[in-house]
Amino acid sequence: MKPGIYENMTFADYQLIDARNWSKLKHMTFSPRHYLAALTDRKPSTVAQIAGQPFHCALLEANRWAGDFVVIPDNAPRKPTEAQWNAAKPSDNSRASMEWWSIWNKATAGAETIEREDQAQAQAMADAVRRDPIAAEFLKGARTELTMVWNDPRTGILCKGRADILGRALCDAKGTVSIDKWRFDRECARNQYFGQLAHYSSGVEALGIKVLGPPCIIACEIGPAHDVGVFRLQGEDFNVAMDEYNWLMDQLAECLKSGKWPGRYREIQSLTVPNFETQVEFENV
Repeated sequence: MKPGIYENMTFADYQLIDARNWSKLKHMTFSPRHYLAALTDRKPSTVAQIAGQPFHCALLEANRWAGDFVVIPDNAPRKPTEAQWNAAKPSDNSRASMEWWSIWNKATAGAETIEREDQAQAQAMADAVRRDPIAAEFLKGARTELTMVWNDPRTGILCKGRADILGRALCDAKGTVSIDKWRFDRECARNQYFGQLAHYSSGVEALGIKVLGPPCIIACEIGPAHDVGVFRLQGEDFNVAMDEYNWLMDQLAECLKSGKWPGRYREIQSLTVPNFETQVEFENV
């Protein structure tokens, strides 16, 4: 696919684009071997990813909400287990449950089914972001869920990214347990959000998109308070994130050229006993 910005592209079509994205590239932080394994890994979505999908849709693609998500009725029977589906002689209750879910799955084919409380949570989070005076400024006139395809200016590698919000700044929307700055900083590091912002920022620059400020994360608490915080990656922290991202791209370029995908260590490592181990008394020595 040619470099450019593609609006109204479904996530399914985005996934088909043959280009490098952050969800795979981030594994290069462990080693090229980890990255190579991630290319063919088909791990199921995490709980956080599943919970974040309705929030993203409610906030950024409200026009697609009704078609993408359907609420499971309150009177729906318990979803049959795999064992029940495969049972040679299912009980009457299991048979009735399987019949109900077969009809439901056929009627809602192509849509994601969610519980009523998950729908209410997603809508409440989206409403909270829209009401927040700081976050709302970044939503004004912004384009959402944009697919970007670009050639990395350093390596020429074709990359892709799906920007949540692109307006006065490049923004990513995240659901989180807490927007306490100390905790959210660590969550960003643990989940490699800094690298994700650097990846998207590289695309924005390569495509010549004009933004007014550094990239941001709009975070909304999943809990009932649904408190909202806007966190900006700027100054030296932004430079560090970009330097690390460029290093990953350089590593990828080197591996693609050589065809070699080494592991984490290139030499023998020395074992180091943690301090607490030295305090243990070994009775059987």
